[in-house]
Amino acid sequence: MLRSLTNPDDLTRYLTMKAERRRLDAEIAALEPVVYDALLDEDGATADALGYTLAVRTRRTWEYSPAVKALADELGALKRYEEKARIAQCVKAAGYVTVSTARRLAA
Repeated sequence: MLRSLTNPDDLTRYLTMKAERRRLDAEIAALEPVVYDALLDEDGATADALGYTLAVRTRRTWEYSPAVKALADELGALKRYEEKARIAQCVKAAGYVTVSTARRLAA
């Protein structure tokens, strides 16, 4: 348990909600292709339903030439150097919680 947690029910609720979100995300992922295919049959691949407007959108992934890849690698290395040398300035750091299944130690 978390020693400084004033209400242990908060942790139970948090973990329950995380599990529910994972379940809902899986269910949404299973339904999305069905809705996507139905939208393709609509004029303009859009529809209004139940107070929402649904639309098909496209996300593109690009593959660049070796010259661009080399420059990107060089830029990445320069960024890492500046971070380690403290030349670059951190303008934002955000904390967050990760949740994973507890590992059992071997006896």
